[in-house]
Amino acid sequence: MGKKADQEKADKLFEEGWELYLSGKLEEAMRLFGRAVETSPRDADVWGRKGRLLTRIARDLKFKSENATEVLNEALECFDRALELSPENGALWGDKGNAILYLGRYEEGCDCHDRATEIDPENSELWLKKGMAYLYSEYKSDALRYFDKAVELDPYNREAWLQKYYIHRSWDELYDAAGCLDMIERIDRMEETRRLGIEPEIKKRRVKGEASKVVFISKEDPTLCLMAKALFNHMAKSSTAEGAVLSPRKEGADPLAVQVMEEIGIELPEDPLIDFFKIPQHGFDCAVSFGYLHITDRSDPGYFREWPLVDLLKDDLESYRAVRDELRSRIEQLLEELGG
Repeated sequence: MGKKADQEKADKLFEEGWELYLSGKLEEAMRLFGRAVETSPRDADVWGRKGRLLTRIARDLKFKSENATEVLNEALECFDRALELSPENGALWGDKGNAILYLGRYEEGCDCHDRATEIDPENSELWLKKGMAYLYSEYKSDALRYFDKAVELDPYNREAWLQKYYIHRSWDELYDAAGCLDMIERIDRMEETRRLGIEPEIKKRRVKGEASKVVFISKEDPTLCLMAKALFNHMAKSSTAEGAVLSPRKEGADPLAVQVMEEIGIELPEDPLIDFFKIPQHGFDCAVSFGYLHITDRSDPGYFREWPLVDLLKDDLESYRAVRDELRSRIEQLLEELGG
C-alpha cells in the first residue's frame, strides 16, 4: 500500500476512534489510535496526530478529576517517536511541550516551546503557543513578549491579540488593553466581510476616484467627534468626514480640545454635527464609534471601527494632547486602509 493510501487509512481510523471517544468508549478509541499508527509507522505526522488526540483526551480527563497521567505519558511517547522521524519539526516540539506542561513540568515544557521557535522563528502560531505555555506556567511578562512577537509576524493573529488584552487588563493597563480590543474587532469585521461576501463602499469610491467618507460617532459628548472630524479632513485634504452624537448633552467641544488642536494649526469645525438618526444607509465607507460600537449598527455603512478613547480624556491638557496624537495616528492608519 502506498504512503498516501496509508495516510488515508490512518486518518479514517483516527476519525472513527475520536467518535468512539466522544461516545464514551475510551478503550475502543485507544485501540483504533494504535491501529492508525501501525498503518504508517514511519510517518511523523501520524504519530504527531495520535499524540495531539491523546493530549486532548488527557485534558478532558483532568477536568473530570480523573487520572490523566497515563494518557499524557503515552502522548509523550508518540511525540518522541514523531521527533525521531522529524527532529526539526517546530510544531511537534510545541505539541510535546504542551503535554509536558499538563504533567506539571513547567520548565521542561517551556524549553520545548523555546526549541519550536528556534526551529521556525517566522511562525506566528508557534510564538502564540509559546506565549500560552509561559502564561500557563505563570511567566506573564515573558508570555506578553511572545504574544507581541506573534502579532509582529501576523498582525491578524486574533488569539494573540486576545491574550495580550487579558494580560494588559490584569495589569490595569487600560490604554494598551483598548488597543488590543480595537485590533480584535477589526479582525472580526474583516472575517465577517469575507464570510458574507460584502463589498464595502470604499471599493466603489476607489473606482470612481472619490474621497473616502467616514462618520465619527459618540453617545453624548461631541468633543471626540469634532476632533476626529477636523483631523481626518485636514489629513485627507477633503471635507468628507462627519460627526454624529446619539444623545448630545452639550454643544461644541471642550475648551481644552480647542486649545490642543490649535497647537497643531487645526481649528475645530463650527458646522453642526449630523443627526445620528438621519445617517444615510450605506452612506459611508467606515463608521468609527468612540466607546459605543453597538450604535453604529443603525448606519450599516459596510464595516465598523471601535476606538475606545473616551475614558482617556481627563481634565488636564496632557490627556487631551495624548488623545489628539492617538487620533492622528489612528486616522493615518485608517487613511492607508481606505486608500488615502
